[in-house]
Amino acid sequence: MQDIQLHYPSLHSKLGVWPHLCANKTLYFLFPLLILCMVVGAVFVGFFLLTHYANHEYLWLGLLVIFLLIIAGIFAIYRIIIYFTQQRIKAFNIIVRKADKGFEHAQFLLGAAYQGGVMIEKNPQKAVMWYKKSAGQSGRGNPLAMQALGLCYYYGWGVGVNHLVALQYLIWAEDLGIKHYPNIIAKLQNKSLFQ
Repeated sequence: MQDIQLHYPSLHSKLGVWPHLCANKTLYFLFPLLILCMVVGAVFVGFFLLTHYANHEYLWLGLLVIFLLIIAGIFAIYRIIIYFTQQRIKAFNIIVRKADKGFEHAQFLLGAAYQGGVMIEKNPQKAVMWYKKSAGQSGRGNPLAMQALGLCYYYGWGVGVNHLVALQYLIWAEDLGIKHYPNIIAKLQNKSLFQ
């Protein structure tokens, strides 16, 4: 599949590694916070050593050890974040390959990725396309994709608002065991009676 552009293509990109840390917004904020905590902790320990053991002959060795521990901690946190980001990219690439081969659940996941802008640019129209492939025809596909399509047609995400189509997809999903939106179905059924 050629048209999918990952936000974070590879560790060896010209942008360097920092964009990979931004792949997960939680990690993006966690990484600087952990570094800040380590630095503040080291400053307090260093201040404690300077005030209580200023004349001790091994004071500077202790401060050097603290500094080296900070550097090692920053490197360890950085490597952990890189590892998990690489795993996310590998998993996403597997989903793309499986979706191209026609696996319904992978098609649903790819549609959800397009809808939410996870690892790829947000594109509601492509999300609907992948949901349709996953849902299949006449309610014989993935029920989660049918539910997602029903919501897309109900709210107009990536398609025009069409309550009759939304009702049909939501009923198909409900028939297959996905019963998360009975209020919307009831509302659409009442509305369709008066049309």
